Amino acid sequence: MADKTKIDLQNENFDYYFASQAALMTEKQRFLLPKALYFKLFNRGGAVDTTGTCKLSFLAKIFILIKALRKRVTILIEDEKGMDEEQFFEYRKLLHKSQYTTSSADGLITDSVFVLANKEVMDTFSHLNRLSVSPAYNYIIKSKNSLRLKSKQSEYLAHVNHVAKTLAYYESNRKRISMQFGLEFTEWLVLIRLFHGGQVKSSSIYKEWYRYSYNSSSTKIKMAFSTLQIRGYIVKSGVRSNAKMEITALGRDMVCEIMDKFVVNA
Repeated sequence: MADKTKIDLQNENFDYYFASQAALMTEKQRFLLPKALYFKLFNRGGAVDTTGTCKLSFLAKIFILIKALRKRVTILIEDEKGMDEEQFFEYRKLLHKSQYTTSSADGLITDSVFVLANKEVMDTFSHLNRLSVSPAYNYIIKSKNSLRLKSKQSEYLAHVNHVAKTLAYYESNRKRISMQFGLEFTEWLVLIRLFHGGQVKSSSIYKEWYRYSYNSSSTKIKMAFSTLQIRGYIVKSGVRSNAKMEITALGRDMVCEIMDKFVVNA
């Protein structure tokens, strides 16, 4: 008879992550595990036992991630008095500044953090969790890491159909993007290249990305840099060959608005 008092947490996204990390464990990391956990996690051949991982509790998986794989864990609970977005990410920066030597790390039993966060922070993480287990995300990961199976042919064609439809929808609206937002095509190319954030070497934007793109050239890209800076969509740091470009919040808002209207809603 099953123990009805046993309570555990189930999260498909977390289980996928745990299984992928466990498969990469080194012998030294495996040695750190208690025997009871080791034999549930690995079979006699040393491979991860996918059926055995289901027997591990949420707490056991957290313990393995911390003890053997040296992961840091942050547990968020929604509370009206919790941190807002700015406070939370500032707090994360302070955590990353903590330095542990190899010897001191060996003495750590747990390395987890309990944080109270407000509704906006929790909604953000909930959205990311739903996104990371969405059919589109799973399809991209499977396509990247494994060969496509013939049995999945119909599913594959459905995804290709969606991508083709999105491309056709985007191409049919390129003139509207230019007319409604006053953007030259090369200016749009620069914005979507910089959208992921961080500084990007200006010379690489043409040489490494748009060298073979239609309607673009080194001169047009340079002119786009100048116009986008004037309009406040990007900022420049450094000079000449060391110059780097970075998108601004205004530029990101522009890209999001265009994507919403003319790209992702096909």
